[in-house]
Amino acid sequence: QSRMPTTLYGALKYVAGESFIMKAENDSTNLTTVICGNIINSTWSILPLIWKSIKDGKTLTLFGEEMTRFTMDTDDVLNCIKIASRKSGYNIVPRLKSFKVKDLFEIYESKFNLKWNVGNPRISEKIHEQMISPQELARTTSDKKNDVHLVHYRNTTKGKLPSLATFSSDSEKILMPKQILERYLKKNNFFKP
Repeated sequence: QSRMPTTLYGALKYVAGESFIMKAENDSTNLTTVICGNIINSTWSILPLIWKSIKDGKTLTLFGEEMTRFTMDTDDVLNCIKIASRKSGYNIVPRLKSFKVKDLFEIYESKFNLKWNVGNPRISEKIHEQMISPQELARTTSDKKNDVHLVHYRNTTKGKLPSLATFSSDSEKILMPKQILERYLKKNNFFKP
């Protein structure tokens, strides 16, 4: 879910998540959410769409040349769920890598003849994603051992706050260069269907 929603769908996910963890203090069950990035090769994610476009000979549109997206794999998701089961009252935010969507398209174009063009961003389309909003930093702590950030629903942190750069998909600290992205895809056989 996005922490700075621009659509009704995103806003409803945000409200559902926040209202869920706000009940944590009054419940004997651990109530925690996981804020996931784009789970690579999951249903309705970009890779199945790319493979369908290649198979059908259709052209994909990139809605902004600078567009970046976070990504995670199923192992990352399972790790977050394990951590979440031991916490209560938090949004668990994994430390993720990100990539330029244009790089992804160019890799699949050169290897598998993906056809694509550049169009204007759609209404409410985000060019970059943020996993934690600037307003949430005061209630965010880092769990370096588990490689996640913990956003409590109300408790504020004492001491140094995490850098916002690590939560935006265009941050140079986490943005994979094209060669690294290609190496990752190749290691997974380009997630061929």
